[in-house]
Amino acid sequence: MSTLARYRAEKGETQAGFAARLGITQGFVSQLEKGRARPSLELAKRIEDATNGAVQMNSWFDALPSSETLAAE
Repeated sequence: MSTLARYRAEKGETQAGFAARLGITQGFVSQLEKGRARPSLELAKRIEDATNGAVQMNSWFDALPSSETLAAE
C-alpha cells in the first residue's frame, strides 16, 4: 500500500474526498496510489501540506545522486 493510501485509510478519507481537497481528480489520486503517475513538485508539496507531513514530497521521487557521487564521476 502506498504511503498516500495508508494515510487515507488511517484518516478514513476517500480518494474522492482527498482529491477534492487538492483540486485534482479521484482518478489521478488512484494513479498516484498505484504508482502509475507521479505528482509535479508543486502537487507533491501540496500533498505534503494536506497530510501535515505524513506523505513527504520526497517520497514520490527517486533518490538523486549526492554531490560526492557526482564529484567522483
